[in-house]
Amino acid sequence: MFLRIGTMRFPSQDKMDAYIAMLQTVFFKKFQEDTLMLQHLVIKTGEGKLAGYGLYKSKEDFLKTGSKTKKLLTDLVKSQGGIVEFNDGEVIVDWKRET
Repeated sequence: MFLRIGTMRFPSQDKMDAYIAMLQTVFFKKFQEDTLMLQHLVIKTGEGKLAGYGLYKSKEDFLKTGSKTKKLLTDLVKSQGGIVEFNDGEVIVDWKRET
């Protein structure tokens, strides 16, 4: 698995809320149609702050569509006056609770 982590900071709660609304209504559909991303999680880490996680099956899938995803998200964050920083890497440890 391969993962991209993005940390985002917005100038206000309203700008962050607008980003989340656009992400859910427009960009999740784009992820499904235009990328090889398996999952996208977003967590609120503070007022006006988010962290997003995009999971890919392999580094190859990430390389095929990861730059397009990064551009889409960067443009969306900047349109709301925010800043974003990305970190990419291979998942080397994965623990799941046994059920």
